[in-house]
Amino acid sequence: RVNGELLDDRPVLNLTAGPPALINVQILDRRLEVGGDTSTVIVDVTDANGNPTADGTVVTFEVDDGSLSPASTVTADGRATTVLSSGITTGTVQIDITATRRGAVVFAIASNIQYTPGPPAQVTISAPSFAVLVASQTEITVSAVDEFGNSVASGTVIDLEISPEANGDIAPGAVQTDTSGSATAT
Repeated sequence: RVNGELLDDRPVLNLTAGPPALINVQILDRRLEVGGDTSTVIVDVTDANGNPTADGTVVTFEVDDGSLSPASTVTADGRATTVLSSGITTGTVQIDITATRRGAVVFAIASNIQYTPGPPAQVTISAPSFAVLVASQTEITVSAVDEFGNSVASGTVIDLEISPEANGDIAPGAVQTDTSGSATAT
């Protein structure tokens, strides 16, 4: 007390989060169609005690097929966000994530992101011979790919018909592709 007034001269203690120690990754959609389909990637960076890292922790993202925008950003309340755009090749991809703050570096890998084929863009028909005798049969094979040359998904339905109908018929009239994007009919 000074002149009867209570003074508060206690020191102020400011607590700050420690260096990045853990990256928690959330991917909103792990199945993307090839050719630019998008998904938001959310990253939470925490210190060893589970506290969000300080604002401004640098987070960088890399993907082996496709793109990320932004490829580098900084955290706010321990969180950073980017958008993944799928590449043109089907299969599984991963995102490599790095968080850096004042010399401390922590890494994470987000995997099990699946790029799936697009719809059929090109259909190829092959047969031992396209000249078939009256009242005979031949087997045809139908193969379908998307606009990037990836085999279409298993179970894709392809409708078949002979035109004009007086020239014969095809069975079945609709086929479903197998895992290689192919189907057969007679």
